[in-house]
Amino acid sequence: MNKNFSINAHPDKVWNFLMDTKNLAECIPGCEEVEEISSNVYNALITMQIAFMKLRFKVNVKVTEIEAPTFLRFSVEGVPLGLVGQIKLDASLKLSEVNQVTEVYYEMRFAGKLDSLDQPVFRSKAKDIGSEFVKNICTRLEGK
Repeated sequence: MNKNFSINAHPDKVWNFLMDTKNLAECIPGCEEVEEISSNVYNALITMQIAFMKLRFKVNVKVTEIEAPTFLRFSVEGVPLGLVGQIKLDASLKLSEVNQVTEVYYEMRFAGKLDSLDQPVFRSKAKDIGSEFVKNICTRLEGK
């Protein structure tokens, strides 16, 4: 899944916002808690509604590559509490400036047993979460 969006803020401001764990967690739909384990490694608890199921995931996030202030690559591995299965996500984020606006391009690849059960449902939910995440970031940075 590839997407891009624009934020009316300088790339340095956007980068610093995204690198602040507390800010980022507040923008992730369903994120209930985040704990920094070590530099660039985090655990989180995320709740989401997928079709008729309400799932809580314990996830581990590892930042695998940083080229400040323009590029970030990370991986997420999660297990739903109370269910068997696993979901994996590899993602990257690129920032660039175009006419004093920050263009953000992100790419996500999903894998894991849960994703393979009903791909259209998981893909649709991922798009919804992504849209809400983008809206939350823009609201916080642009004051809308």
